[in-house]
Amino acid sequence: MKGINLFTILVAAPVLGVAQLADYVVEGKFSAIQQPLKLVVNYAVDNKTRIADTLTLAGGEFRYVTRLDRPVKAYLSLLHEEAGSAPRRDYLDVYLEPTTVFLRSKDSIHNAEIEGGPANRDLKTLKSMLAPLYSELETMGAEYVKARENRDQAALAKFDRLMERVEEEQQVQRSAFIDANPSSPIAVDIVRDLMGPMPTYSASMEIFRRLAPTVQVSPGGQLLKEKIMSLQLTEVGSKAPEFTQPDTAGVPVALASFRGKYVLLDFWASWCKPCRLENPYLVEVYAAYGGEKFTILGISLDARKADWLKAIEADGLEWTQVSDLAVWKSEVAALYSIQAIPQNFLLDPEGKIIAKNIRGEDLMGIVAGLPIH
Repeated sequence: MKGINLFTILVAAPVLGVAQLADYVVEGKFSAIQQPLKLVVNYAVDNKTRIADTLTLAGGEFRYVTRLDRPVKAYLSLLHEEAGSAPRRDYLDVYLEPTTVFLRSKDSIHNAEIEGGPANRDLKTLKSMLAPLYSELETMGAEYVKARENRDQAALAKFDRLMERVEEEQQVQRSAFIDANPSSPIAVDIVRDLMGPMPTYSASMEIFRRLAPTVQVSPGGQLLKEKIMSLQLTEVGSKAPEFTQPDTAGVPVALASFRGKYVLLDFWASWCKPCRLENPYLVEVYAAYGGEKFTILGISLDARKADWLKAIEADGLEWTQVSDLAVWKSEVAALYSIQAIPQNFLLDPEGKIIAKNIRGEDLMGIVAGLPIH
């Protein structure tokens, strides 16, 4: 099972890009919607900031205007009010471009027809390439729900293998698109997808260089390069970035205080199922080798302290735990370029990263090989 991917929502002011800002407009009309539904427009303006604007439909129509310096992929979420339950979210990804983008639909934004510029035309092409793979997952959807209800582990494992294969094939299709369209206005975003949720500097830079030179030096290309360069801070062989975070009692704990022993930095959260499935392996390793020469430092991306503490107790995590309870806005997560969890970094006694993202039974073998006996 893959880790949990990052999706941050921060409300901030528009970025002042190096290129000229212009009005970017999206207009939409839903022929069968008359009630004043809410529409959320969410997009990133740089590597640290996201915009989350909320509009209200009037007569089934909306008009959104912002100022940007380049095409930006936005996620539109239409909230359908349903009596006695939380609003049902209806999603669509679309590019904000230096032109007016038109959306037309009966009652669902997900099924909207998009009329726009080059970025949205390329997005349509990419979606057509990926459509057969999405269809394959949809046909398995009912079987997956049934397997979860019946706790059929064999069927769930089969679905996980299917998911991994489909994701691999999606990456093949994205890679083919980049090779055929290195100057596309959506190429930068496709490179981000190809980098994956746990990118490395060398692999990411290799993909980046496949972009056309004009795209590499564009505002979006430079933001991507900045992000890739930051990955060097947590590459194997680098000194782990220093940080201080409060523990479960609110006492500040500094990474530097662990000098002299091997430390496994473990990024996790109580709400992250893959993390909780990894915890038994950590417990086993800590029981066997935890002490003066080796320890684990847990960094949680939780939001509520009660949930964090409950998971620590339930999973038997006896090592030091820290968290600023900021979820994906965690300062340490940003420092270590965390975009998915679980993730971990193994540090030597001098604080240098000697391995990363060690999962399952492999962790026991690697820790057993350290000079800690």
